[in-house]
Amino acid sequence: MDFPYTRAALIWLADAEQDLALAQHLIALPGPAAPWQVAFHAQQACEKSLKAVLTFARAEHQQHGHDLNALLAALPTAGWTVRARYADLRELSAYAVATRYRISGATVTAPQAERAVRLATGLIRACRVDLATHGLLIPPPQD
Repeated sequence: MDFPYTRAALIWLADAEQDLALAQHLIALPGPAAPWQVAFHAQQACEKSLKAVLTFARAEHQQHGHDLNALLAALPTAGWTVRARYADLRELSAYAVATRYRISGATVTAPQAERAVRLATGLIRACRVDLATHGLLIPPPQD
């Protein structure tokens, strides 16, 4: 196992799980949590979990930025199921930049934020399974 790739993949995955935990926390607040903040952190969770897989698989991802579909397309096909399970993440990609700046006029509704969290939860789970299947020893998620 190549230690720098393993370590980097684990860091990407841990950061993804922290973004997801933050999105889940924000959406559960009784007060007026801003849906755009929830969606942003859900998008970041997806982006970082895909970068964990790409890093571990030694696939290039620097040029893809926040485009989740481009990150998906860069995934290896043989033996990596996440690419087949999540074919289109355009909706989440939009939450990376446009909805983060309210001045742009883009909005996120509460149902869209909830869907983003569900997608991120499933995607991270799929990435964890794929990474473990390919030999990455992953510590349990932090609470």
